Amino acid sequence: MLGWEQANCTLGYVHQPSIKITDPDGKSIPVGMPGGDGPEIHFYGSHRYLATPVFAEVYVSKLQSRTEFRRHCDTYQTKAAILANLE
Repeated sequence: MLGWEQANCTLGYVHQPSIKITDPDGKSIPVGMPGGDGPEIHFYGSHRYLATPVFAEVYVSKLQSRTEFRRHCDTYQTKAAILANLE
């Protein structure tokens, strides 16, 4: 594991979900449209940033300790440079 990176995630609906609201007796309560009767229900999409792990499978001639590998990553900074400079 080389660390974490940020991934963009956009959430939304292809088709707006339908809603049925009932009272405690099971009787349907009308869903209001803006300016109408009943509660107004709004669905919104969203944009989030997610932390995702960065992995690489490599074959090396010498295994590094955690401290050595941390120093290696701090020295080379990018995934490409880290992998290119492993022994």
